[in-house]
Amino acid sequence: MHNELFPTTYFTARQIVERINESRRLFLGLENGILKGYHFCKIESDARLGYVDFIGVDRSVRGRSLGASLLAAGMDWMLSFPETDKISLTVNADNAAAIKLYEKYGFITERVMCGYRKKGLDV
Repeated sequence: MHNELFPTTYFTARQIVERINESRRLFLGLENGILKGYHFCKIESDARLGYVDFIGVDRSVRGRSLGASLLAAGMDWMLSFPETDKISLTVNADNAAAIKLYEKYGFITERVMCGYRKKGLDV
């Protein structure tokens, strides 16, 4: 699922699982024992900043509040650290459904970034 939802990302599904520890959590959304969504989040070393690293939901269950439940679970965990005073995330500007969800939970746009990639080098 991770590779399908985030095909060009910086962590593989295996790397996410290997990174789980006291400051990084993986929340799973299951339906009849089958993985339908997940939320990987972390607390920065000084515990003041939470970060939504990845949140994804299988297309077959979108619109049924699984993403909202996963986001809420991760936010609850991040805010369980008394020092946490901010939760951040990065989202593609064209992902309207995700932006709508984040805004529903009180997230605001801090800045809009533009990414560049160069494919293939003629060396």
